[in-house]
Amino acid sequence: MTNTNTASYRLADQLCVKLSLVGPGDRKQFLNGFERISARTNIDRFLTFKKGFTEQELNYLLAIDNINHLAIGAVDCKKPDIGIGLARYIRSKKDPGLAEAAIIVIDEYQGKGLGSLLYRELMAMAVQNKVRHLLNIVGKHNQGMLALLHKFGAHQTTEQEHTYELIIDLPAGMRKAG
Repeated sequence: MTNTNTASYRLADQLCVKLSLVGPGDRKQFLNGFERISARTNIDRFLTFKKGFTEQELNYLLAIDNINHLAIGAVDCKKPDIGIGLARYIRSKKDPGLAEAAIIVIDEYQGKGLGSLLYRELMAMAVQNKVRHLLNIVGKHNQGMLALLHKFGAHQTTEQEHTYELIIDLPAGMRKAG
């Protein structure tokens, strides 16, 4: 991503990834990553099949303040023009201590620890911005995301026909997965 606050990490398989806050200059990486997700990953993230984004949606997703609406993007150090993962939260207007969180990792990078890294960084930024609870709405079939959230101490609050709502209390969830 293009933000100057970029940090490099090595995943378990020694793959180098860079994480940074997302902004309007990350449109190309965002769209390049979206083009590479499978139908299953698309549905897992958006809870329906999303064909693409309108200009209004892209502006909403990329022109953010990184306090009330925060996003952390990941790129492969060797392929910086492709967004390989994204974690975001959007603070509740009714309850400023609560934010809805979401994460996506493109298929070829799943199972390498990138989701955990992104979520851990998202939690740290949330705590810094005085968010105390992250709400996650997850499809019941999305076992990978459910496992990741449970690793961070998520507890289920509600169940719908196709989804669970899970809450992670901060900073307690940060200590669970260390």
